[in-house]
Amino acid sequence: MMASHFTADFPFVKAGERGGITLGWVDSIPVTSQPDVLMSRTFDGKVAAWGNHCPAVTSMARSSQINSANSQFFLLRNTYPSLDRNYTVWGRAVVGLEVIRALKIGEPVVNPDTMITVRVLADLPAEQRPHVWVEKLDAPSFQQRLAQVIARDGDRFTNCDLMPAVLIR
Repeated sequence: MMASHFTADFPFVKAGERGGITLGWVDSIPVTSQPDVLMSRTFDGKVAAWGNHCPAVTSMARSSQINSANSQFFLLRNTYPSLDRNYTVWGRAVVGLEVIRALKIGEPVVNPDTMITVRVLADLPAEQRPHVWVEKLDAPSFQQRLAQVIARDGDRFTNCDLMPAVLIR
């Protein structure tokens, strides 16, 4: 049931199939796709895939116009499958979900939280960068945890239920 297949174009780690869809991840981003068996039936040999709106996912905000996203994004505190296929998932916080969940919410937000400093790790001098290791999804340790979660949750399992382990030094 658990298989990994990697290509240069789509490093997808498969968790399993359920209800005519395939669940898995690309890096740490949860993704759902049509089953591989449909590849032989498409003109280009590809199937549709979309990011899942799970906790800690980052996604583009937009108006009701499909191509209106620009500089606004949102962070997911919980799972919102109704956003899947409607908004573009572009990342996932591998640490800090507790911080995301602590952000003030509301419309409008009373006394909103403010970003005082934003730093991109790649812009920091090498000696100031923290070292971050994210568990490989095809590693035996992740595959073992995946098997345990699938055994525990059965048909209720989703790829939102598991994140790779992270080590920061």
